[in-house]
Amino acid sequence: MICLKQFNYDKFLSEAGKSELFLNTLQGFQVVEDFGDFKNLYIELSKKESLSYCSKQMHERFTNLFIEYKDLLNE
Repeated sequence: MICLKQFNYDKFLSEAGKSELFLNTLQGFQVVEDFGDFKNLYIELSKKESLSYCSKQMHERFTNLFIEYKDLLNE
């Protein structure tokens, strides 16, 4: 995974050659690398507007995960 704000697609594609590489670009995502990021994800998904971009099934999965860590999240 390459996380860059300014990504040079032309350079990447010219170096990739004809191998079986796939390039997916994402915008507006949240990286979770530590517990602080996990807590920020909890705060973001607790907002009602998160239902517009997080499916009900994923919301339920995150809810179950957050329940497991609720003591740490409330610190």
